[in-house]
Amino acid sequence: TLKEDTSLFLHRILFAEWPVFNEASTGCRRALSSLVERHGFTPGDYIVHEEDCVDAVYFLVRGHVKILKDGDVIGILTMGDTFGEKWWPTAASGKAKRGRPSDDIRRD
Repeated sequence: TLKEDTSLFLHRILFAEWPVFNEASTGCRRALSSLVERHGFTPGDYIVHEEDCVDAVYFLVRGHVKILKDGDVIGILTMGDTFGEKWWPTAASGKAKRGRPSDDIRRD
């Protein structure tokens, strides 16, 4: 459908950049693209707060986010990194990362 084709086009960077999607068929990507939600965050926005129940996977397509513990930066995620409830490191990049449930993740 036109809606699925449009969604697939809008999420083409996501499907092209993350190795986990390399072997997915076009039909699979089309189905997944209709489930993807795009979010934009501005500097200072908290994406995940300490002790939040996170039930999504976040793919960082642009920019960077900081992982904070008691207000101190303990890590920085950049384009190509993922975080959230379920994640998977890839053999190609090994870049998947995860903030612990006791960490804040903030866009800076």
